[in-house]
Amino acid sequence: MMANAPLFFPLIFICFFSSAPSASVITHLPGFRGSLPFYLETGYVEVDRENGGELFYYFIQSESKPAEDPLSPEICDSRVQRELAELSVQSLFLDQGDFFLFSNRGRNWMHAFDPVYVKTYMQVANVIFVDSPTGSGFSYSRKNEGYDANDTSWSEQAYKFLIQWLVEHPQFISNPLYIAGDSYAGKIVPIVAKRVMDDIDEGKESLFNLQGYLVGNPFTGGEVDRNSQIPYAHNMGIISDDLFEMTQRCCVGQDYRTPTNSQCAKYLDTYDNGHILEMACAPDYERNHLQHRMCATSDKRNSKQNLHFLQPPPLPDLSCRSYAYVLSYYWANSKTVRKALDIKQGTIKEWVRCNFTLPYTYRYDSNIDYHLSLLHRGYRALVYSGDHDMVIPFLGTRQWIKSLNSSIIDNWRSWLVDGQVAGYTMAYSNNLTFATVKGAGHTAPEYKPKECQAMISRHNYADFSGGILLLLPRDCDHATVRQEEEDDGDRSPVFSTHLDLPLFLLLCSIGLGDHPFAWIPRPFALLLRDRVWYVEVDKENGGELFYYFIQSESKPAEDPLFLWLTGGPRCSAFSGLVFEIGPLKFVTAEYNGSLPSLLYNPYSWTKVANVIFVDSPMGSGFSYSRKDQGYDANDMSWSEQTYKFLIQWLVEHPQFISNPLYITGDSYAGKVVPIVAKRVMNGINEGKEPLLNLQGYLIGNPVTGGKVDKNSQLPYAHGMGIISDDLFEMTQRSCLGQDYRIPTSSQCVKYLDTYDNGHILEMACAPDIEANHLHRRMCATSDKRNLKQNLHFLRPPPLPDLSCRTYAYVLSYYWANSKTVRKALAIKQGTIKEWVRCNFALPYTHGFGSNIDYHLSLLQRGYRALVYSGDHDLVIPFLGTRQWIKSLNSSIIDNWRSWFVDGQVAGYTMAYSNNLTFATVKGAGHTAPEYKPKECQSMISRWIANVPL
Repeated sequence: MMANAPLFFPLIFICFFSSAPSASVITHLPGFRGSLPFYLETGYVEVDRENGGELFYYFIQSESKPAEDPLSPEICDSRVQRELAELSVQSLFLDQGDFFLFSNRGRNWMHAFDPVYVKTYMQVANVIFVDSPTGSGFSYSRKNEGYDANDTSWSEQAYKFLIQWLVEHPQFISNPLYIAGDSYAGKIVPIVAKRVMDDIDEGKESLFNLQGYLVGNPFTGGEVDRNSQIPYAHNMGIISDDLFEMTQRCCVGQDYRTPTNSQCAKYLDTYDNGHILEMACAPDYERNHLQHRMCATSDKRNSKQNLHFLQPPPLPDLSCRSYAYVLSYYWANSKTVRKALDIKQGTIKEWVRCNFTLPYTYRYDSNIDYHLSLLHRGYRALVYSGDHDMVIPFLGTRQWIKSLNSSIIDNWRSWLVDGQVAGYTMAYSNNLTFATVKGAGHTAPEYKPKECQAMISRHNYADFSGGILLLLPRDCDHATVRQEEEDDGDRSPVFSTHLDLPLFLLLCSIGLGDHPFAWIPRPFALLLRDRVWYVEVDKENGGELFYYFIQSESKPAEDPLFLWLTGGPRCSAFSGLVFEIGPLKFVTAEYNGSLPSLLYNPYSWTKVANVIFVDSPMGSGFSYSRKDQGYDANDMSWSEQTYKFLIQWLVEHPQFISNPLYITGDSYAGKVVPIVAKRVMNGINEGKEPLLNLQGYLIGNPVTGGKVDKNSQLPYAHGMGIISDDLFEMTQRSCLGQDYRIPTSSQCVKYLDTYDNGHILEMACAPDIEANHLHRRMCATSDKRNLKQNLHFLRPPPLPDLSCRTYAYVLSYYWANSKTVRKALAIKQGTIKEWVRCNFALPYTHGFGSNIDYHLSLLQRGYRALVYSGDHDLVIPFLGTRQWIKSLNSSIIDNWRSWFVDGQVAGYTMAYSNNLTFATVKGAGHTAPEYKPKECQSMISRWIANVPL
């Protein structure tokens, strides 16, 4: 039944959490430098209506393949489920999470996080860290009765949480689901998993794609947990042969948890049950408790007092691992942090890492029967232990696994990480894998994060050859990522449309919150961390513009916001996303009828900016109008629609209002960008709300609307050796004084038709596939000499030669018209029958007025401008661009010079006193980023940072 389980799983760590009707996306955390490098959501889920009990959670989306990776709620260790609440914060920062707490001396939590690390479980799974049971971390109850807890109530709360969370996050329902946790939560995990299994069997819930569970350093609730400590301590040389033998004699037949013989109890008190390689820290800091290693520091010989944390705990020595535990207290009780996490005011007065003050009824019954039930039904299980854990020694864990009486299919052997032994492992026919983690204590990930992550990743891929530790991955984007080797040997993630990633429910003794990932099911959602949606801009005609928003991969809360317009007019913004500046590009492979694949573009502008790609004007891409009149467009209607879009989008995304705003675009959009920017400027001057933070604009290979665009082609073609001296001179004579766009002399027309206006270094591809249009290079393939017919894409366009750059243009047609893709992008049914990259079939009135006055208005007000051109672009030659820039009559502050990338000339540049920078990109055509992505990314990064090119 489970044999064909998906390779990737989302993880949900359930420590203690509650359901929440709403969640908060966290992009910055106090104490962490810059924006978070992953998607984090926090929230509450109600699990006890009678007492007003809500569990707080942190949800972190998989950093790999969120739409495919497992989803795992994690039940973390801690005896007192609140103590267990080693809290989601414990799991997030100290075990599986993305942060490490710096051991800074003192109490300055503002610089508490080390952003350098880290390999985490979230690289292979979606994880929900839950503060559970109620009273853990930030989870709370409005009535005191809601804090009474035991194993049964905890598991029931976790189950209710999972149901409600999936109802509110339906995109993760199909992900492989794993229930996961460690320490005391190892007792609860199988109970929750069986609860889910029973409902699946009874047909009560269709929300689960349960694949298995994983437990680390796990309690079972049976006597084996405690009784294995004596032989383990003896094996590790902690107690002598004599003491070992006397203890065995005095305690024979007894349950070491509740010894009835005083002499037995005395002997059992002679050793500590923590990590045996660590130094002793903060004597009497915490009681000698089953989970004290997960809840604070302890002395190895005499730690019996509970720590209630009613006041700030004392700081241990800086060299102690547990120093960071105290830092977490100051961090989580900061008003700034609580505001950032959107903690409900008045619910938790004082956050403590482990809450021992609330009642928890421990039951001493074993959970072995739950393991048996799950394994008999074919569910997968990973059980791992730190081999230096004396809280729950691996000897006892291996003992109860053996009692399950399953045959061995992979005998005890070492497993490796980076060529080094990382532990030992054994696999059984009942789908259970057991592994130890070398040198790790209680719990393993806190001591050996790299090894544990490798273990989990291999288990997700079902690779048992090198030792397996199962870590449940969290639900991701709606994209499946695989590795594809490119010609240069680099390996980049390739995206396909498999949207079923595993989901893990990890029950942790840690208090974590849910992290909303604002991504939508799409083949590239995982990578982009973005949204696709519509914005109404023409109420009269029912016109809505479709967009893709991709958050900056660097510092989204601080980085600029780019509004990107693609040329044409009416070429889809998707063209800019996958062929120019976005984080995706097509795999150029021969089309075989299947869905074309996408891979990651490492030179995306989203490395330094948040980018909104808008299908505009109406009729471009997936933008649509309910009435035919809505498709009538010109430069002014396009710019007005774009302005309305921007205002409405920022109203719906107020967190970006303060970001520096730049209006951007290329080719024909270069004519419209300054018009939109001036419209924004006017709104600011008039005090219209919302007040935008316009900083400038940038345009590439830009149309101006003036005759300079076309008239510069002739001297450029001559200068590049495309036409002869004679033809150049005859054309000049025949066309003297004319606008080359609308020549009045037949002889002039004849001469002007003798050269092509594309990229002059490329091969000719697919003759007669597209019209001789200003932007035909942006709309399909073309021949350089004789292309006059428009391509309306009323049927699939023919495929050019595979060696053609434009081959990918046709791939985009098949990709965007796939039902799977449309569903992933949430395209409204019945709006766009056939997607085409550039839609020339709809009416567009081209005005011949120049936009130079708009440039002047913006520059005179001090706004910044970047204008760049490919130096091999014959559509809009850089000669003409440089000519109109010169006509602005601004003084030069940085004269024409070369600019470099990796020590090589990348082009030439000039800067002016009016805040305008002009640059050419060496070897690039129309448009530059499609030809020279690396150079263009360097250019934009420097310009945004106000660094000279």
